[in-house]
Amino acid sequence: MYGAGNPHEELRRLQAQLAQMQREKGEAVGMVQLLRSKLADTEEENFNLQANMATIEAEIKYESKKKEEELHKQVSALESKLSFSNERLKNADRTKMSALRELEELKEKFIVEQKRIDAQKRLLASKKRKHENEIMAVSQSLMARMSQMESKSTAPTASAPASDHEDHVQPQPPAPQPLSEFDRLVQDNCALITVLMNLASRDLLVLFKGSTEVVAEVAIADGRHSLHQSEPMSIDDSHGSERRHSDTIGSSIGHSQSVFSQIAGQAQAQAQASLMTFAKEANLTQAAYANERAKDLHDALARMIRGEASAMALAPVLIRYLAAPTDLDVALLSSVMRLLYCVMENSECFQNFVLVSSSPNSSSAASKATSNMQHPRISFPGLRYSSLAEYLASQKEERRHSASSDVTEEHLSEQMQLRAKLMSALCRVIKNNLNNAVVVESGLSVLALWVDLGVTKRFGHADFRSMVSTNVIQDVVMAPKGVSCATKAMALSILTQLLHFSETFQDIDASARRTLLFNRCAKMLSQPAKDTSARELQHMIIRVFLGIVVAYPSTGVRFVLESTHGQANDRDGDRCVVYHLAQLLHHETFDARTLGEHAVKRLLADATRVRLIQEAFGLLALLVRYIDLNEELGGSDKEHSFLSVLYLLRSKRLDLSSHDMVSKTANALITLMNAPQ
Repeated sequence: MYGAGNPHEELRRLQAQLAQMQREKGEAVGMVQLLRSKLADTEEENFNLQANMATIEAEIKYESKKKEEELHKQVSALESKLSFSNERLKNADRTKMSALRELEELKEKFIVEQKRIDAQKRLLASKKRKHENEIMAVSQSLMARMSQMESKSTAPTASAPASDHEDHVQPQPPAPQPLSEFDRLVQDNCALITVLMNLASRDLLVLFKGSTEVVAEVAIADGRHSLHQSEPMSIDDSHGSERRHSDTIGSSIGHSQSVFSQIAGQAQAQAQASLMTFAKEANLTQAAYANERAKDLHDALARMIRGEASAMALAPVLIRYLAAPTDLDVALLSSVMRLLYCVMENSECFQNFVLVSSSPNSSSAASKATSNMQHPRISFPGLRYSSLAEYLASQKEERRHSASSDVTEEHLSEQMQLRAKLMSALCRVIKNNLNNAVVVESGLSVLALWVDLGVTKRFGHADFRSMVSTNVIQDVVMAPKGVSCATKAMALSILTQLLHFSETFQDIDASARRTLLFNRCAKMLSQPAKDTSARELQHMIIRVFLGIVVAYPSTGVRFVLESTHGQANDRDGDRCVVYHLAQLLHHETFDARTLGEHAVKRLLADATRVRLIQEAFGLLALLVRYIDLNEELGGSDKEHSFLSVLYLLRSKRLDLSSHDMVSKTANALITLMNAPQ
């Protein structure tokens, strides 16, 4: 039967279909699980993306908010700066207007002050013309007095009888009658005053009108002080002036001035006012003092014209000028010193005054001591004088003593005291005005003339120990600044002249060892010279050392070597002047030794440098035999440099004389240092 199949087959078929459907169901379930896992992964990725988006959005919001806040702050700062700048601009405008008003006031005050100064100048010019007229009148009276004296001296000749001229022809005019002591004094005084009128007229005018100049300066200072008092910060009206001052400049500092700054401003104003007051009082005191001294000078010149006093009458006046309680103006001091120089140069009476000796026998004793120091190994048994110069000096001394035998010891003591006061006052003024080149140069010129007179006029034999004891030369030479090389060379030239006196040299020895003067001078030799004045100073230092060695052969060499030794902590070590001379020769000949023939020709064309090299080498040759040269040079490099200098000197290029002393000495020193020829 077709419709009823086999049940077993149907069952197997159904089971096969069921198994197939179960497999399909398992595959579908696996597919569903796979899709669900993918869905979970997708959801997780979506969540991560959303989280990242939220984070990025939060960061963007935070950054934008932060930037917005910063922009707000910058805008507010710019707005505050703009407002502050506007305020400052307004304050500056107000300050400008106030300054313009003050400028107009100052201009008006300046015009008034200028008119006052012009009036003062006209007053000074009229006083100057008055003084010039007085001086012209004095000079005319002097000329009339001199012509009257000449007419008196020629009167006996003119009053001779006419019959003598008719009957006799005289072969020569009669000898003039000798002048009396009074007429001779008047004639000498008139001659001196005439010289002063010609050579020192400007200085006399300065001294006569010095007080008026000082008063004019005080008036100008008072005017400036009144201008300062009209400015905001003053003392008399401190509250109101400070208020004006704060209105003027307080806005520029934001009205933030502290109490301390106000007190400091008041203290500064008080200090400035006290300084101005002190300067005013000092100028007035100097004016009064200069006015009194001008009267003294006028009286002294009048006494000289009348013949009541000699040139010695000027000494107390000049001493009072120099010994003022406070130093006078630079112009006054320089004029006093130039006047003193002119009087000392042209008045024999004043020269005898400045050359007065401490005792009558000091000249002969000093000359003997000097000759003994100059010739320690030479004696003259049985002879009273060791040289012609000493004999001539003794004759002048005897004539001077015979001419001044009537001078009492009291008068001599008074002159000695005046001379000592003049010397100390002059040295004090120089030491107190080292920064004023005019005063120092004028004072050194007077000292140089004074010492030169003592050297040339041996019969006076002045005592210059007081000059050495004041250390004025040491202070000028060792001044750190403000003193030029030319001025220092002038001071050393005075020291060279002082070496002629043995007793002065003893004081120089003690003072130089105490102040290390010659050690500092020796160190100046090793410094390269930058100009001609520096080389002249080095040249003068070498002349001082040469003068000591030549004048005192027995003790001079030892003194030069010992006094120029440095200290153990010096940069150059404990070396004497020989080392510094070697350094000087090294610096001065370096170009000639290294740059060739054209440098040698340039050196030979400079006479100052050639003289400096020759005298430095001569001094070194005198001293080198008393020391160990290799040890003194201190180092192989220094020895080689010095040998190079010696080879240049041995070449006879710097021998300007026919004796070839420089080349021969250099050859001997090369042999001494055991160098190859």
